[in-house]
Amino acid sequence: SYVEYCEENIFKPLQMNNTSFLLINLDEDKIAVPYIHILNKYISLPKYEDKNYASGGMQTSVNDLSHFFIAHMNGGLWNDIRILEEETVEEMHRIQPPGKADQGARR
Repeated sequence: SYVEYCEENIFKPLQMNNTSFLLINLDEDKIAVPYIHILNKYISLPKYEDKNYASGGMQTSVNDLSHFFIAHMNGGLWNDIRILEEETVEEMHRIQPPGKADQGARR
């Protein structure tokens, strides 16, 4: 499954021990809290599980997420562990599709 693939090929190699798509697998005190800004106040939102895993249902901690970002900044390598080929990282960072830099921008 997608969840198992991510755990075996991304989370475990990057030592993202507080990262999962399933809240039951996490210490909720160690994952990021979502907030909303209303009337000049930040209000914390309850943690929830999004069953549309690939569209943003991952829960993580700031430290775990930093491992993923470091791997991207180092061409797919973190702590001498390669999770992506350099060419793959370059493609992921390229504007998709070419010539559509404003795609998704607010208007």
